[in-house]
Amino acid sequence: ALGFKCVKGAAKNAEKRVLLGNIYYDGGKWDLAIPLYEQALQLDATNTDVIVDLGVCYRNATKIDEALALFERALKIDPSKKQALFNRIVVYGIDKGDKAKALAALKAFEAKYPGEPAAKQIAAELDKK
Repeated sequence: ALGFKCVKGAAKNAEKRVLLGNIYYDGGKWDLAIPLYEQALQLDATNTDVIVDLGVCYRNATKIDEALALFERALKIDPSKKQALFNRIVVYGIDKGDKAKALAALKAFEAKYPGEPAAKQIAAELDKK
């Protein structure tokens, strides 16, 4: 841990790491984005956007359990975090092949976001499984 929590300028340092991490994320360079997002979270542990993006990086680096843990962490901070709710469906249904948990996650997503087109798309994917 860097221990910068209360250090003046820590927020700016976190922001710079996130910006650079986002560049790597957008380029699909998960291995380069991961340490930057992790460092940013050491400076600001409650940034749910970064937590979810780090989860996506882990998922794409085939670290599925770590990804799922991050989506759950984001949901503890913000229970209606749309992307974390959706990504949880994908991990359970597509990556882990756990249709029951995926359908439960889908139900939770639809409860928060009724009529969301992405829910219909992922439901169709789960039907194929």
